[in-house]
Amino acid sequence: MLDIEPKIVHFSGHGGPGGLALEDDDGQARFIHKEALSSLFKLFKDKVECVLLNACYSQDQAEGISEHINYVIGMSKEVSDKAALEFAVGFYDAIGAGRSIEDAFEFGRNAIQSEGITEHSTPQMLRRVVTAPAIVTQPNQNDSSRAENPQSIERRIFGGQAISQTMAMLFVDLMRLLYVASSDVAKGANVERYVEFIRLADQHFDDLRSRIAASSVILDAHSHKQIDQLELRLSWMLGRLKNGPNLSGEYRSYFTKMMQIGTALHELCLGAAGEHYQSITTHVEENVERSLKQSRRGVGSPSLNETFLLRLKLQTELLSESHELENSSISTIADDMDQDFAIRYFVLDYQLLRVITGNNSFDPPRSQSA
Repeated sequence: MLDIEPKIVHFSGHGGPGGLALEDDDGQARFIHKEALSSLFKLFKDKVECVLLNACYSQDQAEGISEHINYVIGMSKEVSDKAALEFAVGFYDAIGAGRSIEDAFEFGRNAIQSEGITEHSTPQMLRRVVTAPAIVTQPNQNDSSRAENPQSIERRIFGGQAISQTMAMLFVDLMRLLYVASSDVAKGANVERYVEFIRLADQHFDDLRSRIAASSVILDAHSHKQIDQLELRLSWMLGRLKNGPNLSGEYRSYFTKMMQIGTALHELCLGAAGEHYQSITTHVEENVERSLKQSRRGVGSPSLNETFLLRLKLQTELLSESHELENSSISTIADDMDQDFAIRYFVLDYQLLRVITGNNSFDPPRSQSA
C-alpha cells in the first residue's frame, strides 16, 4: 500500500471470530485482530477510500477499519466462495462503469441474488462517521454558507425513504405472522408456511440493518434515534414470533405492541415521504372505511377472523389497482415489496390495527343494543 497508494483495498481469504487469517513467514495461518487492522488503516486514511473484506465473519474487523476509512465492506457471517466471487464481480463491474462505491455495493449484492444464491444480505457496508469540531461564531442572518446543500438534503431524504420502506416490509411480515398465530382462519390457511414467513422476515430484517448502516452518516440525530428505537422493537417482535404460531391468550398484548410500533413507523414514513405517503394513507383509509361499512351493516366491530379476511380482500384490491393504474407485473404480495407496495400494505395493516385495538376486535362480533 505504501508503493501503490490504492483507493480500494481488497482482501480475499479466510476469516473468523479471531480476525482475518494471514500467512506468516512459516507458512502458518495467523489471525490479525480488529485493533491491529484499525491502527494500520489509520495510517492510510487520507489515501484509501474503500476497503473490501471478502472473508467470512469480517464485519467486526470492518467496524474497526470504518473508524478511519470512508467505506468498508465486511461479511456478517460465513460466506460461500461462489457468493464472494459474484459479489466481487458485480462490485468491480460497477466501479469500472464509473458508479459510486455505494452503488457498486448494491450491484455486488444484486449479483449474488441474480445467481439464485440466498446470501445477498451477508455483505454489509459501513461508512466512517465524521465528527466536525465545534466552531463558535457570531450569528449572521445574511450568511447562508452553513446551510445544508441540496445534494445532502436529497441524500438524507432518500436514505430515510429507503429505511422506512424496508421497515414497512418487515412490519407487514410481522403482521402476517401475528395473524397466523392468533386467527383460526389465518392459521388454518397458512400454518404450514409459518417457517417460510419467518425466513422472509429475517431477509427483510437483514436488508433493514444494511440500509441503516449505509445511511448512518446522512441522517440527523433525531432520525437516528427514531430509527434505532424502531429497529429494536421490530427485532424484539420478530424474536418472539419465531417461537411458533401458538400464542394462546398472549396475542392481545402483541397486537397492542404492534399498534405502538405502527404509530412510530407511521410518523417516520410521514417525515420521510411527506405528501406522497399522506396521499397513500388517505386512499387506503377510504378503502378500509368503505369495506368496514359494507361488512358491518349494523353489527358491531369485526372479529379477528373477519379482520383477517378483510385484510386479504383489501390487499387483493391494491394488487388489482397496481395492474390497472401502473401496468405492473405484480402477481403476488412477495413481488410488491420491491415496487413501493410495502408502504401501501403497511398503511393497510396500520389502519386495521386501529380497528382491532380501538374496538376490542379480539372477540366475535357483538350485536349493538337498541
